[in-house]
Amino acid sequence: MKIRKSFVSNSSSSSFTISDKEYFQPVIDLLRIHDLDYLMIDGKLHTSFIYKRGEEQTPEYYDIEAIAEDEIEGDYDKPWNPECYNKKLGALRNAYVYWRKDED
Repeated sequence: MKIRKSFVSNSSSSSFTISDKEYFQPVIDLLRIHDLDYLMIDGKLHTSFIYKRGEEQTPEYYDIEAIAEDEIEGDYDKPWNPECYNKKLGALRNAYVYWRKDED
């Protein structure tokens, strides 16, 4: 039996930071359609974690990744190293949103 103790590429997710105000509303609309959460922090839009299946990216993952300024990689709903990030319940109150502690 194999036991994995680190990153497994087929079960990852990411959250994204969008700084271009032109994309705020389209991204919020896309997140709401898929019941994903977000926060506005210091003039930037931060998304909750968006699940990616293996090498196949879901449409919302791909669309947001394409315009993101920054990406936090993780597993399902949290970063790989949560101690390096701030955490708060998102605007819709259905998921946590993380952002880098060094951005405070």
